[in-house]
Amino acid sequence: SLFLNLFWILEMVSCCTPSSGCCSATFSLLFNRKTFLSIVVLVIALFLSLPSEFETVSDADRAKYAERASTYNATVIRDEYGVPHIYGQRDIDSTYGIAYAHSEDDFVTIQEQVLSGRGALSYANLSIESILIDYISYLTRARSLAESGYDTIEQPVKEAIQAYCDGL
Repeated sequence: SLFLNLFWILEMVSCCTPSSGCCSATFSLLFNRKTFLSIVVLVIALFLSLPSEFETVSDADRAKYAERASTYNATVIRDEYGVPHIYGQRDIDSTYGIAYAHSEDDFVTIQEQVLSGRGALSYANLSIESILIDYISYLTRARSLAESGYDTIEQPVKEAIQAYCDGL
């Protein structure tokens, strides 16, 4: 019900235009003083945590990532249409190659998904939709649930996940 209300608010806000005449009625119903203050507090809280979300990569970390990448043996060959064909000796080699090709093709979407999973999408794209997605991410504790369930995953799957992350 909370999610439906949030999506209803999002739909109402996005469909209203000054010429449609629904703005004043919608905003008076949805954005009373308490709601407005809640949104302001949420936005301030999101932006106060900004420095911890985005850190620069140190030279030591770059060396570590380069060393990890050298453990995979993947080949990405693109055909005349640009479609990647990935070859690897092991599953994790192919997984690394898939991630590498994916990041070459659509890194912007990958970045948006990472930010969304961290509850930090509104840092890159400040909009009502982004703030609501961040709010839902925090509300459902999606990241902590994923981290708590990681130990239950079998080792080959963890290796594939790591290979994909290394390919990015």
